[in-house]
Amino acid sequence: MAPAAPALEIEGLKVDFLRGTTATAAVREVSLSVALGECLAIVGESGSGKSQIFLAVMDLLAGNARASGSVRFFGNELLSAPRSALDAVRGSKLTMVFQDPLSALTPHLKIGVQMAEVLVRHRGLSWREAEAAALAMLSRVRISEPERRLRQYPHELSGGMRQRVLIGISLLCEPDLLIADEPTTSLDVTVQAQILELLRRMRLESRMGIVLISHDFGLVAGLADRIIVLYAGRIVESASAAQLFSRPRHPYTSALMRCAPALAGVHQERMPTLPGQPPDPGIRVDGCAFAPRCSNASARCRLDRPMLQNIGAGAQLACHHPMPA
Repeated sequence: MAPAAPALEIEGLKVDFLRGTTATAAVREVSLSVALGECLAIVGESGSGKSQIFLAVMDLLAGNARASGSVRFFGNELLSAPRSALDAVRGSKLTMVFQDPLSALTPHLKIGVQMAEVLVRHRGLSWREAEAAALAMLSRVRISEPERRLRQYPHELSGGMRQRVLIGISLLCEPDLLIADEPTTSLDVTVQAQILELLRRMRLESRMGIVLISHDFGLVAGLADRIIVLYAGRIVESASAAQLFSRPRHPYTSALMRCAPALAGVHQERMPTLPGQPPDPGIRVDGCAFAPRCSNASARCRLDRPMLQNIGAGAQLACHHPMPA
């Protein structure tokens, strides 16, 4: 069976932040695609550029940021699209769930108003019809007492409820692609599991694609079909979830996996950590950006940056001294 056509295609994306005459690179020539019905996980430490990629996709970058390259949604270029074309897509066919639901929701508007507004704007529904659909969506995302929640303000809901409301808002127009940026940040493990199960269920009920952004391999393990590992604004490894979890090839991927908490096995007094710090994005690095933290690094790694190459079975790797296959 032929692979599904991509819903989102990113080619050679760069994101720079301008401070006076100085440009700081946050994303460096990233190319990826996501198909309908697929869950793609983007994994990396804080500051690796994960969120900036998709803020560029949504045209929500900071005012001093500049994006270049190509971002196509069903073949239509987004980076150079007029505001009217973007507004027709964002919030309807292409949606995003942000890390902090409290700041993402408007504090002085009731939940019902914020949800209904999406359908009034994108689907042309009346407010009465939109409120009925919002009520149905709150039930669908399993929020208790949905009629009451519609009349409440964001600060009156728990963190887990606010996150469910954000996901509900994102699903109201039946999007083709949902971007979930650290959707379980600051939630306890029970609520995290509920949110991930909600995403899994919503994906099964439609052909919606999902981009799941996280720093935690354990979080994406049960949901992702493919995983892209990002370091210092570049892709260093890409493979199916099964491939990556069975045989990580990049030393950075392997180190991140060792830092993830294990539910089974010997209890550890102290969690493993990855030594060192990611490089300053404002400093140009000629070689491999991970070399100063890598036990496999050689003199070549410090001078010659490895290119991202196909290594078979749809996987890609950028490393001079990969982990054994």
